[in-house]
Amino acid sequence: MSSRPDATPTVYAWRGGAQALDRLTDAFYAHVRRDEVLAPVDAAAVPVRSWGQTRH
Repeated sequence: MSSRPDATPTVYAWRGGAQALDRLTDAFYAHVRRDEVLAPVDAAAVPVRSWGQTRH
């Protein structure tokens, strides 16, 4: 888990790592897509998972 001497888990590890954060993000955006105010803003945004990919 950690190479630190005190072996205190990080917030990332305590929260459950990548899989847990992916589930949290998916649940959050599912709610955003149903919200009448936030849905149009989200629809115009570039998806996070495409960040860093080259656009042509």
